[in-house]
Amino acid sequence: MEPAMKNQVLSNKAIWYKSPDPAEKEAEWYKSLNPEEKEKEKLLSKSADCYKSLGSAEKQDVLSSRAIWYKSLDTAQKQKTAE
Repeated sequence: MEPAMKNQVLSNKAIWYKSPDPAEKEAEWYKSLNPEEKEKEKLLSKSADCYKSLGSAEKQDVLSSRAIWYKSLDTAQKQKTAE
């Protein structure tokens, strides 16, 4: 990481850390994301909300389906999904 970028990241983290209000911390962090990251964060948040609303059996089904899907991928596809 370039020094200027590293300093910017550290500065953003320092602002976030010094903030006493969790909502303010979240806002500072979110503002620092680029548009693609913001969209990804929205999708992850919606997925998390959906997952939290599931019952135990439903959660197990989701995890089982994902495991079966992941095992079906070849090595190159697994590396791509990890990125």
